[in-house]
Amino acid sequence: MILILFLLVSYIICIWVFFYFWRKIPKYTVFGSFNAADLPFISVLIPVKNEASNIINLLKNLSEQEYLQDKFEVIVVNDHSEDETVSLVEEFIATAAIQIQLISLKLTRSKKSAIEEGVKNAKGEIIICTDGDCSIGPKWISTYASFFAVKKPDLVFGPVTFIEKKLPFSKKLFEQMQTIEFASLVGSGAACWRAGIPNMCNGANIAYRKSIFYEVGGFAGNEQILSGDDEFLMHKVYNLHPDKVHFIKSKMATVATTAAGNFYTFFKQRIRWAGKWEDYKNISAQLTAVYIFLINLLTAIVFVYICAFNNSFPVLFILTIRWISEGVFLHSVLKFLDKKLYLIPFVTLILLYPFYVIFFAIRARFK
Repeated sequence: MILILFLLVSYIICIWVFFYFWRKIPKYTVFGSFNAADLPFISVLIPVKNEASNIINLLKNLSEQEYLQDKFEVIVVNDHSEDETVSLVEEFIATAAIQIQLISLKLTRSKKSAIEEGVKNAKGEIIICTDGDCSIGPKWISTYASFFAVKKPDLVFGPVTFIEKKLPFSKKLFEQMQTIEFASLVGSGAACWRAGIPNMCNGANIAYRKSIFYEVGGFAGNEQILSGDDEFLMHKVYNLHPDKVHFIKSKMATVATTAAGNFYTFFKQRIRWAGKWEDYKNISAQLTAVYIFLINLLTAIVFVYICAFNNSFPVLFILTIRWISEGVFLHSVLKFLDKKLYLIPFVTLILLYPFYVIFFAIRARFK
């Protein structure tokens, strides 16, 4: 019991450390003016597979960017879509005012292969990646362009959140729980970067120099892993140039994507996420994954113990402090993302989350 109490207290301290480093990251504001000749040429890379229902919205967002049209291009890489994705993109290209390339993979089938093909065909030195089901604001490209011009990074990862939809209560609760969980990943990933131990980022909002992609060998060594096109690349760049990896804390650089609409989609996505931790070459990322698993395993054990014996006030008190601490941290991150921390989904999530972590960790481990 003493060990359990010690680990739970250590986790509470960890949450407040995350909160401290999250607050320490300054919000980035585009400042200064640049001559047209000084603006970098940007290649926006979008790997897609069966995104017929979403891709046109993203292309419209890109057409409305407040950035010189001759200073950026869009590369859509089709990964063997079986819907109308290709025909819709071709129709859009026919009337588009911006530069758009459509490339289709011939042999290989994976998001990493699509990104590699896009990078190979990119004209820009700076590449910004997003997904086909995302939405972006009109200053997304210009904010990244300014950040690269001012900070001179090699790789930058940005915030991602979920698009809010009008849904019935049960589906809305599921969406809000995903929004809260996603905010925890954004906030802790940014906080870990600020603390000097980066471990998480999201491929829906990541940018890097074409030269650094090839300098670190792209995705070599991680080809067999379904996901990880974001985190493994970040770890490689950080190991080579730790001062050249940045998080861009800007609402204008935020990307919104769609939450999983059903449990099957959610299940497949989380299995992909959980299955890559063993392949981390970054020791701090591996230790973090193990630590989070142990904390949630102990929390689940404590839940069962309290329900069985109903005499664990000290442990219940510490758990309450933990939940309050998580609420404070998540409120700060969600506020930055223009979201609210709703009570019902938050309480539901903190009760289910320990069992959720254990389930997906074991399921991913033993396939």
